[in-house]
Amino acid sequence: MNTESLFHTISVVVIGLCLSISIYFRRKAAQTREEIDVKEEGALILNLRRVFGLLLWLSILVYLVNPAWMAWSSLPLPLWLR
Repeated sequence: MNTESLFHTISVVVIGLCLSISIYFRRKAAQTREEIDVKEEGALILNLRRVFGLLLWLSILVYLVNPAWMAWSSLPLPLWLR
């Protein structure tokens, strides 16, 4: 297994763990039925957070499906830093 395949596999596992933790705590929070007012942040911040969040998750999904599609964004970092 080369280093790219290893990095890709580790990325899939870590993102899967993060998603499962997030889903667990979101469900627990939903059970409280406590109202959270997101409008306190303002429309600009809310919309920017949504746009950048969507771009982040789409780029992660694209990388996990086919890493070659994200080759344009690669950085020549040493292995110990990755």
